[in-house]
Amino acid sequence: MNKPSDEQQDIITHTLAPLSVTACAGSGKTFTAVRRVDALRRLLESGRGYVALLSFSNVAVDVFGRSYLEDL
Repeated sequence: MNKPSDEQQDIITHTLAPLSVTACAGSGKTFTAVRRVDALRRLLESGRGYVALLSFSNVAVDVFGRSYLEDL
C-alpha cells in the first residue's frame, strides 16, 4: 500500500488534536498512524511539541518505529 485511501487521508490530515483510531486487523492502521505522526511533526516543525503514538502492543510500537524510519 503506497497511497492512503480517502478515509486514511482524512485521519492523516485531521486537525491538530488528540485522535483515536480503531479498526480491524489488516485495515492499514499502522500505515495511517506512521503518516499521521509525520504530518504532525511537519505541523510542529517551527515550534516545540511532542507527538505520542500509543499502542497496547509492544510489537506494534516496534513496527511503528521501523516503519517511520524506513518508509518516510
